[in-house]
Amino acid sequence: MSFLPDFESVWTLYPKKEAKGFARMAWLKLSRSGQLPSLPELHAAIRRFAASEGWQREQGRFVPQMGNWLRGQRWLDPLPRAEQAEAAQKQSALHARHVREEQEQRLQAQKDAERARLRPLFDAFAAKFPPIANDAMPFGIWQYLHSQNRAPSADDVPP
Repeated sequence: MSFLPDFESVWTLYPKKEAKGFARMAWLKLSRSGQLPSLPELHAAIRRFAASEGWQREQGRFVPQMGNWLRGQRWLDPLPRAEQAEAAQKQSALHARHVREEQEQRLQAQKDAERARLRPLFDAFAAKFPPIANDAMPFGIWQYLHSQNRAPSADDVPP
């Protein structure tokens, strides 16, 4: 069934993990009747309500089960004005954190790729010397020297 991946993505995001079967039935009924909003709209509504005081009060005690939330078309409910501003601020902070985490992941991936690219050059250089039990430190030093354009190559080692 094509609706299951979308349902699972919303279920993953929804803060209260109770009565999944009931929620799936509500999802299917709304989907078949064409009353289900778009996936991005649902995700935004869940995030908006999850950041609200009502859903965060008493560790989420007042979060409705997802099936009830869907059946009541609660994504259409407005938040109180004070909570709207607070929720928008929290959403903005969450978005900024998400963007920062993505940037950190990209930076780490770039560092990993650079390390993988440089490793054969270091191995060729290190092969000119007797083996070392742990070459992590020499590789780190060699990487630093490479970043300063001062790393020796295998050709720099006399026979």
